[in-house]
Amino acid sequence: MIVINLKTYREVTQNNHVIELAQICQQVFEQYHVPIILCVQATDITEVTKFVTFPVFVQHIDPVEPGKNTGFISGFAAKEAGASGVMINHSEHRIGDENIRKTIQIAKDNGLQTLLCVENAAEAQRLIDSQPDMIALEEPSLIGTGNSIVDNVIGKQKVLECIALQLPTRILVGAGVMDQHDVKVSLELGASGVLIASGFDLASNPKAVLEDLCKGFTI
Repeated sequence: MIVINLKTYREVTQNNHVIELAQICQQVFEQYHVPIILCVQATDITEVTKFVTFPVFVQHIDPVEPGKNTGFISGFAAKEAGASGVMINHSEHRIGDENIRKTIQIAKDNGLQTLLCVENAAEAQRLIDSQPDMIALEEPSLIGTGNSIVDNVIGKQKVLECIALQLPTRILVGAGVMDQHDVKVSLELGASGVLIASGFDLASNPKAVLEDLCKGFTI
């Protein structure tokens, strides 16, 4: 599985480039049949879902019910816009254990799948009772560096510690993921896939990047 976080990059947002990237993802998905999840801004959900057949996740929701919550993103609104799930607690938007639990419950109440981002095995183990559908392990210091978590001594150790917990959910790894080598090593370590962002989002040839990642699942 490849989860692609489009973040809020100007390059992705301007000139509706998000649609071009979504279409690239759909083309590669149809060619390689590797499961893909695309994480987008709330403002892009409705448009993006018109162009893809795989799940589209919103990058964040707030633990609120519909009502007097101006400025918040409700799980209900995300679902109505077409989201299949939600990414929770990304390293750039940490929300704390209490809000994580509330948000996962809100997501479940609205039929949204949940991808919980954690920084280490201890955090994953502490929150597994909230029953996220997937957990993505990120090493914050490596995000956007091109230094892959699976080729970094500290990062790789964190992956092994998380896999060793044998949690009842799929484990993805992220931070610095760039190519098929990173995918192959991640799978060898016991992960189910990878989480990527800038390596795809800002690439001069994002289709080639995604095709290369997909090849890591077949080698």
